[in-house]
Amino acid sequence: KLELLPKPVNMQTDICQKINEGLDDEVLLQITMGDHVYTVAPLYYILRPDGLYLHCADQNQTCTFPVEQIQSCSRTETEFDRDRFLNRTP
Repeated sequence: KLELLPKPVNMQTDICQKINEGLDDEVLLQITMGDHVYTVAPLYYILRPDGLYLHCADQNQTCTFPVEQIQSCSRTETEFDRDRFLNRTP
């Protein structure tokens, strides 16, 4: 639990555990938010005053998802190279 913010951030959830696995193992994740399913490379967490976010990328762009709004998260078997995503030019 992280309590630097007015609302504590709980990183012991199943969602965070799957994100952590994706970060550690450098495997793509399938993330469901609302009616959309995204397959993304998890790059790193961002801590903002309004909560915890996941910065990630697909083949075309980077995006940032509020972890609190992720309904489900599962790892795929597809590996990725984090440096390739972090070092690409916009």
